[in-house]
Amino acid sequence: FRSISLDELRLEGNDYQLRARPVVVAGKSSPNGLWLHPPSSGESWARFPLPGGQRRFRGAVGINDTAAKPASPVIFSVSGDGQVVWTSKPLSERGASEPYDIDVTGVSSLQLTTAIAGPANWCHAVWIEPRLEE
Repeated sequence: FRSISLDELRLEGNDYQLRARPVVVAGKSSPNGLWLHPPSSGESWARFPLPGGQRRFRGAVGINDTAAKPASPVIFSVSGDGQVVWTSKPLSERGASEPYDIDVTGVSSLQLTTAIAGPANWCHAVWIEPRLEE
């Protein structure tokens, strides 16, 4: 199989940073990680078209090691063609993470979203090695 990282795709969104800052969760580096720091009582997102032929979207989400104590739990979600296909449990501790493995067969676009319902202080939400697999 071939793995496709997000830097090979055309991203659009609000307040995302791909490789702009180090992504490190529980001491493990993610060179292809994506920052999506949500605003207070809001969300950040990144959307991209799929080139076709992908079957899986895999990786993990987490709170970056640079965070002190996040002021609000962060919820991560993935939408395929406008429909939510995966939602994380709320993450509220530095170094916390949750893996995902999503079937994207027949999906033409994905949106990654991070959301919080309170203050954004230290809500360093990151996507760890997100990749598409054929």
